[in-house]
Amino acid sequence: MPGEKENHLAFLASIVASSDDAIMSKTLDGRITSWNPAAERLFGYSAEEAVGRPMTLIFPEGAEQEEASILERIGRGEFVNHFQTRRRRKDGSLVDVSVTISPILDPDGRIVGASKIARDITELKRGHEELQRHRDHLEDLVAARTAEIAEANRRLRDQQTFIATIADNIPVMVGYWDAGQRLQFGNKAYLERFGLTAATAYGRTIASVLGQTDYREKQPMIEAALSGETQFFEQSDTMEADGRVRYHQVHYIPDRREGQVRGLFVLITDITRLKQAEMRLLDANEQLADALEEARAADAAKSRFLANMSHEIRTPMNSVLGFLGLALEGDLPPSTRKQLAMAHSSAKSLLLLINDILDISKLQSGRIDLETVPFDLPVVLGGCLELFQIRAREKKLGLSLEYHPDLPRHFQGDPMRIRQIATNLIGNAIKFTEAGHVQVSVKPASRTGVIALAVTDTGIGMTAQQMDRIFNPFVQADSSTTRRFGGTGLGVSICRQLAEAMGGRIEVESVPDQGSVFRVLLPLPVADGVAPSDDAFTTDTRALSPRKFSILLVDDIEENIELGEARLKGQGHDVTCARSGQEALDLALSLPFDVILMDVHMPGISGLDATREIRRRESGGETRRTIIALTASVMPAEQGQCFAAGMDAFIGKPIDFSELFRLMEQTVPPDRGSANAISARPAAGPIAMPARPGTGASVFPFVAVPGIDLTDGLRRWNDPARYIAALTSFRERYGDATARLLALVTHGDWFKAREIAHALKGVSGNLSLSDVYRISGLLNEALKAKDADAAQHLISDLAQAQSVAALSIAQLRTDPVDDDGNRDGFLAPDAECPLTDEAARELLAALQTDDPGSVEPLLDELSRNYPQTMLKLRSLIGDYDFDEARSLVQKRHAGGA
Repeated sequence: MPGEKENHLAFLASIVASSDDAIMSKTLDGRITSWNPAAERLFGYSAEEAVGRPMTLIFPEGAEQEEASILERIGRGEFVNHFQTRRRRKDGSLVDVSVTISPILDPDGRIVGASKIARDITELKRGHEELQRHRDHLEDLVAARTAEIAEANRRLRDQQTFIATIADNIPVMVGYWDAGQRLQFGNKAYLERFGLTAATAYGRTIASVLGQTDYREKQPMIEAALSGETQFFEQSDTMEADGRVRYHQVHYIPDRREGQVRGLFVLITDITRLKQAEMRLLDANEQLADALEEARAADAAKSRFLANMSHEIRTPMNSVLGFLGLALEGDLPPSTRKQLAMAHSSAKSLLLLINDILDISKLQSGRIDLETVPFDLPVVLGGCLELFQIRAREKKLGLSLEYHPDLPRHFQGDPMRIRQIATNLIGNAIKFTEAGHVQVSVKPASRTGVIALAVTDTGIGMTAQQMDRIFNPFVQADSSTTRRFGGTGLGVSICRQLAEAMGGRIEVESVPDQGSVFRVLLPLPVADGVAPSDDAFTTDTRALSPRKFSILLVDDIEENIELGEARLKGQGHDVTCARSGQEALDLALSLPFDVILMDVHMPGISGLDATREIRRRESGGETRRTIIALTASVMPAEQGQCFAAGMDAFIGKPIDFSELFRLMEQTVPPDRGSANAISARPAAGPIAMPARPGTGASVFPFVAVPGIDLTDGLRRWNDPARYIAALTSFRERYGDATARLLALVTHGDWFKAREIAHALKGVSGNLSLSDVYRISGLLNEALKAKDADAAQHLISDLAQAQSVAALSIAQLRTDPVDDDGNRDGFLAPDAECPLTDEAARELLAALQTDDPGSVEPLLDELSRNYPQTMLKLRSLIGDYDFDEARSLVQKRHAGGA
């Protein structure tokens, strides 16, 4: 079978790679085709150096004809077995080798090359030479002592046995000691190890060679070997020649003859390289452990980033939902109402997904916050069921709550998280149930102080294998479930992690096609007294401040001052503005402000320095002012610096003014400020939008505008005319910013470049220029690191983002309804020539495909001549509204405005 063949080939390749013999292959013309690691070690050439070159690369000079003879024999299909020769290493030295060469056949039996195995026999030849020396010596003794020939023959036989033992066991160094512990033989390497020569070594005792200290250490092992027990150990030595530590494996092998131990063989192998490799492996394991820790930290950072991004996405999504709901309240054509209803439904689904991602990321990073308050459990669960009454009725499903009579109503815990668990489980049950009922039951668990909240359905059920996977994030029972019912697979994973965070757990029982029971066991202490209402989980973010404050607003960027002053005065506060740290310091030390909103990063005296000086002056008896930091950086280190300087609170840019208003109320002491007359009036509602003439219905004011988040911007500025004026001012003031940045980076003026990038980030954030804000933030980091390449790349991206934003700004107007009552949002009507016949024909043909990818190239091509039309088309195609896009093309082709 193919798999077995592949496994066999992999096995053979592993043998070749791990062989101690040099294994090579070549073509019939002598070109090297493979070269294993042992060949690299033997000849000094790496595989990359050898492969493709002729095999004569390793032949000594003058031996090339030997290769021709070998190739001729291989070509005839002969095997060239075990012949000894010499080959040349990369450094020019010669090495004795034993060579075997075999033909390589293709599947058809044709000879296509040769495999070659070469073994280093240098040590073997040296051993043979040593043996030959002893043999010669014995022959001399035999010739000189004819009378002792019989004894000489016996000794010769013994010597041959001795030599055979050495040949079988020799790694590198070999010695032989007799039963009296006197040296009888040592090869060259062995004698050199102890600084001996053959002439002076033989007959010496082990103690005299090793020294008394080393001998006492090894004496038990020597005696054990002489009693017939083989000994093995490792040792390390500092060699005198180079001073480096070397490691050896040592064998003591008893010499048994005629039932007696006549002596012992000592075999010593240098394992220094092996030990060094082992130590490198230990180091690598430590590095791997460090890398694993870094990976865990990176995963935690990912979870934190995901949580932050989910927050950032959820804010504009809430505005999208709000304005879509507002638009649906108006008098709309049926097709428009249908499209807006679909958009509203999709936006709600997206918000649910974003909330799930936020929760799962918080749970994974250990940042979930749980509160402990008294609450009415039946009320919480009843509210959950109310959410699904319509969906259950549409599917003709029963939906009920069964609350055990022995349970109290009021508990201590986090009602919002319990509501979240119940909502997820009930929603899933209804989603996966097509007939029957869904029941929520609450009863005491077997363990005291624990309640069992169960959601039972008669839905599709699950197999045991599916139940094992269902609690993993982003996993549903199987792919068909996702296709059939939709969803992300986050809900039950969040339920499990929330239950565990509250000290409980979740269980599931299920039978395919019969239904499922999800049971949540939660330890909930009983609350004393009646719990307050727990239905108010939302806050009116547009509520006005109950107190009026005297505020010093400090920022070095004029646009930020304009926005902050407008929003704060709109709340009824008295606002004084400072545009530098020095000006802020002078005003703060001369006027009794209730609160100072202090920009952290300013040239000259920074917000941190100004705060330190204010706190120093206050230590002399002046009234302490509340100081809130304003900065685009929200890193923990930055917050620590702010609090260390004496600031009371911290809010990031671009500023969420609803959060700022709440933060001022929380941080300014109760005895400061005065009653806010404006707050006595009803809180302002959403931004008022013009009504369609002849109706009382409000008009949804926006279309998608590239580069600008109008929803977020209008929420922040609360004044369309002022907001669009600020956008226009930004386009005029910062139009040449990228050119200035590029010049500064080219000349290495990092400080001034960072000043511009910092200003761009702050202003674009407040104006909701999303792409400009994002890129300028990245650019600021690149400039901080003095990374010229990254900075130049980001400046190019920033120029493109500013160009897109500038084109969009040029088309904005403050009135979202034209003179005829048509809804154009904040986009000004085109003043362009009608589309040509050719342009209209190409656009209509592309739009017929209902594929954005087919239309985009044409939009890019026609944007130069019809920028506003193409901008509107991009918006429509982004919403997949191809019918409206075709209508717009036909209108522009006919010359309509």
